[in-house]
Amino acid sequence: MPRTKKTTATKSTASSSKTAKSAVTIRMYNPGFGDCFLLTFQSSDGSPRYMLIDCGVHQQYKGGPARIDLIVKDIAAVTKNHLHIVAVTHEHKDHISGFRSANKAFAQIKIDDLWLAWTEDLTDPLAMQLKDGIKKGVAELTSAVNKLAPLNAEAAAAIQNVLDFEVSGNPAGVTKSELDALREISLKKLQKPEDYRRPGEPPLTIPGVEGVKVYVLGPPKDYNSFGITEKESEMYP
Repeated sequence: MPRTKKTTATKSTASSSKTAKSAVTIRMYNPGFGDCFLLTFQSSDGSPRYMLIDCGVHQQYKGGPARIDLIVKDIAAVTKNHLHIVAVTHEHKDHISGFRSANKAFAQIKIDDLWLAWTEDLTDPLAMQLKDGIKKGVAELTSAVNKLAPLNAEAAAAIQNVLDFEVSGNPAGVTKSELDALREISLKKLQKPEDYRRPGEPPLTIPGVEGVKVYVLGPPKDYNSFGITEKESEMYP
């Protein structure tokens, strides 16, 4: 698969959204410290099918929300305000903050289907156990940062940098969470456990697109697996 250049969305580039029948066009936006990918497939009738994967920027990246606004404007132009699938890989702010900060712009885009992991299913006991653990850990680390800052500002800042992936302030005038904002505007309402994605389920398909299967690889449905912190084959260098 050819690599594409990573550029900021300073103007609409809708003319480059066309893709060959047997190919996929991958548009990799540059929000700064963040991720946002728009995939374009061609359906059997020749019309495009659009999948957006993540849309966010780390809150410490200067000018990030403004860059997200440009990106969402370009996504709207390219897709003619229609996303067939929005997929969220995980809940770090650098992957999802745009769904909240640019919520008004996203609300103007038709979203047919929303792919969220089972960890976002509020009726799943294990998901709730994980969220409670994260909430507790964030609270404890925040307390540690506050106590450490007067003694070692550099160490406190290093811990806060990690916490910032989990914690961010609300943009002005916006109160709902990123995923709540997505749930609200998606035409596919996630109301049952089977509406959430989980490893081991049959491969997913893209409506109208032949020859494409999407396999869900994680997160695992095993609490002990979340405690593995040293596994070189599954970690950043």
